Amino acid sequence: MAKTTVQLRRGLSEELGDWFQGTVDSGGAKNWFADSELADKRTPPGPNQWVLFVSGTTSTSDDGKVRLINRFSDEENSHRIFWLEALAGDVVSGIVYEIHSYHPDDLKRALNQARFAIAPYATQELVDKTLTSRRIVKEYTLPSTFSGPPSKIYLGRWAQPDWDENLLTNGDFSDFTGTQPDNWETPAQLVLAEEDETNTAHPFGGGNVVKCTTNSTTDQLKQTLSNPTYYAGQKLYVSIAVYSETAARLKAFIYDGSTTTKSTNFHAGGGWEVMTTTAVMPAAPSEVSCGVDDLGGTIFTFYCKKAVLVATGEEPSGGRALLLGWRMFKDMIYFPFPLEDNRPMILEGEGYMSAVSAETDTMEISDPQTYLLYAYAGRWLAQNRYLRRPSGSTKAIEDLAYWDDLIRRRIKLFSKGVTARYRKAPLWRP
Repeated sequence: MAKTTVQLRRGLSEELGDWFQGTVDSGGAKNWFADSELADKRTPPGPNQWVLFVSGTTSTSDDGKVRLINRFSDEENSHRIFWLEALAGDVVSGIVYEIHSYHPDDLKRALNQARFAIAPYATQELVDKTLTSRRIVKEYTLPSTFSGPPSKIYLGRWAQPDWDENLLTNGDFSDFTGTQPDNWETPAQLVLAEEDETNTAHPFGGGNVVKCTTNSTTDQLKQTLSNPTYYAGQKLYVSIAVYSETAARLKAFIYDGSTTTKSTNFHAGGGWEVMTTTAVMPAAPSEVSCGVDDLGGTIFTFYCKKAVLVATGEEPSGGRALLLGWRMFKDMIYFPFPLEDNRPMILEGEGYMSAVSAETDTMEISDPQTYLLYAYAGRWLAQNRYLRRPSGSTKAIEDLAYWDDLIRRRIKLFSKGVTARYRKAPLWRP
């Protein structure tokens, strides 16, 4: 389960005993507003606190803006917050706001720093399938998704188009009529051609591929199934091997006559990549088609091979074998032995959780590890506050000791089976 920036900010603020969210009940000006809910705030807002305007500002012009509170007034039972730097628009009723003792950007920095400290106990699982083996190649560049060595590397097999459950005809692009692959539709904005192993520039060893040259207009290489109602309510999964040196243009897709479901990520460029997506068909699909979608833009060429569509809802797989004996040199993976040609390489490992910035960004963490993240983030904030205080500040040292003790206790309670070892100071003897 992932948590958004909003959820993490609230959780950390609650950990700090500093959470307050309200809704403006009467409009103000560009530098103040009134809200009766402030009467229930345990500690009245004041100087050196921050107000964050979350949503609801005029034409969203001030959504996300932060202002340093100048003063708070409760005269005549009207609870008002004032700040010096004017907003772009007048404050209106209905605006959702938060009050913090720390600048909201500092809270995000603390969370992003804490994800490094928490790495032994909570990490993001990484899987990369963008590399393809070549017999003559012994060194492969580590994919950018990894910040360190992978834990395991597998050599897989492409899902084979002759798989018994493949719903596509001519999924291996072995049959052509002229430049058109049989059973595949003729796209208006793609120029198709047949490529086979007799072509010395052929990018895929063994068998045919379809060469697709785009123009500046979006289009699709697709195959449409007959009798679409056969697949009503079923979960379909498409897998297609695509070669492209251009990134951010191609996605796999499934279309049900009204909704197009595309793969989450674009093709990353840099060679072969198995692109996949899955979709549940409606009660009465008017069409069932799938293939590769081109976003449109600069003219470029890509290749397709081994297209598989199944109704099992599970990714078609040709199996895989664990590779041993490889070594890492900086950002290169070295194999001292030749690998089989044109096989997908699956890299698995763990990495730091994603950083958060925008309100909708997510970090791959769930309870109870979240509370360990908050403890490390609180410690980071206390450390920065300590560095800004005069040397020997007793309160700052007490704060650091509190967070260190909380971290130790939460590691013991919440870590995922990892035993943290701390060096114990020997007992002092006179």
